[in-house]
Amino acid sequence: MSIQLKYKKLKYEIKYLTAEKEELVALLSEVLPKFESEFRKLVPEFEQVNEKVKQESRKKSKKEITNEPNKSNSVKKVYRRIVTRTHPDKLEQLPNTHLKKGLIKKYKEAVNSYKNNDIVSLFDLADELDIKLPEIDESHIGMMTKQVNALEREINAYRMSNALIWYNSENKEETMKQIIEALRQAGRI
Repeated sequence: MSIQLKYKKLKYEIKYLTAEKEELVALLSEVLPKFESEFRKLVPEFEQVNEKVKQESRKKSKKEITNEPNKSNSVKKVYRRIVTRTHPDKLEQLPNTHLKKGLIKKYKEAVNSYKNNDIVSLFDLADELDIKLPEIDESHIGMMTKQVNALEREINAYRMSNALIWYNSENKEETMKQIIEALRQAGRI
């Protein structure tokens, strides 16, 4: 399979998985308050345990060091070109506020895409701004494959969340009892 075909296939797979993740996040934000309400009715002591877990996770997150994934020089160049063209400081003299707002939005999207190692969105932005894209190579394919794998892991984690398992079950009461029992056996409550 050619590099261009791999790129195209991965590009659409990433877009699909991103949309699927957004859908699950929206559903989870709707379902979570209902789940927590039902859970607290059955496990009122959870609040105390939950506060301890939050404190422990804060301590762990402070200790963790995040390593920035390696970005190829071509991706960095595309990113720099986008932010150079769309940086808010460079747009102050622009009289058209609608155009200015649009470019500032693209700047924020570019920063977010670069930070998240999302070369598909970054290259799409470059394309919209008529910025020449680099020749796609195996390093781009590798970065995109990692992104697909990360999205798939995130989607699976959302699907396996207790709140969504409970929400999608036929017998919510029985499912809640099973979740509580599993959490008790794991020592989490």
